[in-house]
Amino acid sequence: MIDACLDRILEHLLRRLARNNAPEIDRNAARVISRQTEIVPVEGNYLLLDRPGWRDLSRHFDLTIALGEAPEVLRARLMRRWRALGLSEGDAAAKVDANDMPNGRTVLQGSHPAQITLSGSPSLAQGHDGQAAT
Repeated sequence: MIDACLDRILEHLLRRLARNNAPEIDRNAARVISRQTEIVPVEGNYLLLDRPGWRDLSRHFDLTIALGEAPEVLRARLMRRWRALGLSEGDAAAKVDANDMPNGRTVLQGSHPAQITLSGSPSLAQGHDGQAAT
């Protein structure tokens, strides 16, 4: 019942967004995307997941693109992210190994394929400092 309710809410919001404005979700700022905007990128790990509450989303997207990287590259990026946010090496590793990597496996193993998959790009494997992920 909860999944059906969430699905109806999501459908309603997507219809409203198509007619009106789409909020841009940014960790650092919030703004409204104007009605004149023709392309709205939607980003999220679970958007192509083949599970109730998620599987019907893809029909709302004109194009789907996935970024594919080796697990060790993903883990290195996640470790950098959590260390940059102040977690100790041990706490970051615990968070990455107990939460982030299992979630990543769920997405990789349980999602519909994207129309385009970008992988192995050197620019994607670099950190914010321009150095290759290790």
